[in-house]
Amino acid sequence: MHIPFRRRMLCVLLLCSGFLILQSFHHLKMSASEHGDSYISSLSSAISLNCSFNQKTVSGCFLVETFGPVIPFEDIKTPLELFGSVDLKAKSLHIHQADFNIPPAFPPEHDPIGQFMLFHRSDVEKRQHVKYISADIGVPISDQWDPNGHLYPIQIAQFGLSHFSKWIRLKRLLSNRSLSSRFSLDADLDLTVSTDKVLHSISSESWVPLKSSVGTMFGFVFTASNHSSSLPERLALHIRLHQENSLWRYFLLIGQQWHEGSFVQLLVSIPRMFISTGKLEQKQLVYICSPAPTGGVAHHSDLTLSKDRSTVTFWMPGCAERARNNQSFNRIELARDLLHDLLKGFRFQEGILNDADGLPHIQNLSTALVVVHSVEVYAGVYGPDGGGIVNKLLLGKQPSPSMLIDEASPTLAELLFHECRFMAATRWLLRNQHADGSWRTTVARHLHGRPTVKPGWASAMAQGHGISLMVRVHNCTGNPDYLASAELALHPYTKLVSNGGVLSHVFGQPAFPWYEEYPTEPGNHVLNGFIYSLIGLYDFSQVSLFRNLTLKTEKLWRAGLKTLSVVLPLFDSGSGSFYDLRHVLPPLDRPVLASQDWISTHDGPNRARWSYHALHIQQLRLLAKLDPFYASEWVNTATRWSGYMKGLRSPHN
Repeated sequence: MHIPFRRRMLCVLLLCSGFLILQSFHHLKMSASEHGDSYISSLSSAISLNCSFNQKTVSGCFLVETFGPVIPFEDIKTPLELFGSVDLKAKSLHIHQADFNIPPAFPPEHDPIGQFMLFHRSDVEKRQHVKYISADIGVPISDQWDPNGHLYPIQIAQFGLSHFSKWIRLKRLLSNRSLSSRFSLDADLDLTVSTDKVLHSISSESWVPLKSSVGTMFGFVFTASNHSSSLPERLALHIRLHQENSLWRYFLLIGQQWHEGSFVQLLVSIPRMFISTGKLEQKQLVYICSPAPTGGVAHHSDLTLSKDRSTVTFWMPGCAERARNNQSFNRIELARDLLHDLLKGFRFQEGILNDADGLPHIQNLSTALVVVHSVEVYAGVYGPDGGGIVNKLLLGKQPSPSMLIDEASPTLAELLFHECRFMAATRWLLRNQHADGSWRTTVARHLHGRPTVKPGWASAMAQGHGISLMVRVHNCTGNPDYLASAELALHPYTKLVSNGGVLSHVFGQPAFPWYEEYPTEPGNHVLNGFIYSLIGLYDFSQVSLFRNLTLKTEKLWRAGLKTLSVVLPLFDSGSGSFYDLRHVLPPLDRPVLASQDWISTHDGPNRARWSYHALHIQQLRLLAKLDPFYASEWVNTATRWSGYMKGLRSPHN
């Protein structure tokens, strides 16, 4: 029996194992309305079909009476690039053209000293290529292109911009008295003072309050003077929390003058509501002022997991080195996301969680909390009594909007958490900026069809992000070093890739400069990295204190916009966008004739996956606000590209 499909639409019905039924939408709608769901379930006549899809055999095809051909969804969703899954509980199947949301048509106003794009929604720490956040320097350790881990400037700058954006949004909420009244004191817990919620077990000699000359208390000295110096671990403070008040997300410790070997240890677990096994496994998180043990071999990580999988230790070699060099200030600043420390720590060696760990894959990480049972502070074995000073010791979480506080509320732990993190990123960028203004990546980058980019390469995207972060932190701190760093970061924009900079020219034409995310020769011309580099230029041009610098920056900005206007159509595939322009640029080597008996797309265009395509749309809509001259081009392209995410395509000939 032959069923014509001309002028018919694809309709999806959920059957027993996720099949597609191809039939007239109108006919199906009438059948369902006339007979109800029971009509579908009562179908008994089904003929097995021998079928193929794009010349490949597909098993499990049937011709169902009245409804037409049925084909397994799983067999065609990959080649058709469809996204969807069966929800048995809801008895539904939802299919999407894209696996990413379409960006809003009207993005928030861009403020060069405020929130950066939509980065307040970003959680850099949870990304797959972030191994963990270093306890020593407070920034991400990346395993992108190197499984041993390295410090990736782009990732660190994005980490800083994300936490700055969250911090500035929360700070502005708190500055609005009518909104600040919605936050809850339960979002903070000060662990330095014993209360009915925080039970201290200490001796008077091991936890001593510090007061200023005017009598204001600003911290505690912890020691272990009443313990034998031969003991490797000397408990100075044990804090037990009541179970009713022990759900937290953030842990903050700010201190100074720490001795080597001093550490803080938390006993934690995941709430039962998140655990499929029903087990409530208790784990230990340790943050210690000491280098990681090497065991006689090279050690590439400051994170270790105990053999019995009960303890994750974050080592702080920089803290230990400062203690050995008698640097009396030896500041320590821990701003930890306890959930991510648990998940990253226990996935660290095996790559995947074991059910026996009691640590699940949690879908919504933004609101999940951790049970904190106890916190212990230990004095190290070095120095007269070991120990150090603790200025702040807090637990925190996102505030509940249902509880009230008075207008003179203390700073939320969440606010301090984000501040510590973006300041850590800013300090790292300041310390690691080269004399030519660049931030360089220390691992090789391999790109198809281009020479390997050797370690020590600069990136226009890193320069743009670094500038955007520096101008914002300069504004909120007043520290001129940050603005000077942003100014210095302009220099690589004017240096050719061949000279260690980020500047190339599209098709070799000096009239069309391009700022390269990956400095290959010839260039790749990555779209998102280029636009991020432009946004950094715009941000600096708006805050520069000197006219000549403003003019220089605006010249780089305008030249980049002109290039983008010329080449943007080359990024349009008719159904999506391209990640870069490697397909229209001259190949590195003369092409080799491919075998004719097999098909390969390995050398084809580098299409942007939907997350990057959505980012392109978001960036173009932002440029339309910053640049009135080309605004219509950016808006028209962004609108067309949004349609591609709904399944629309450009016309055929």
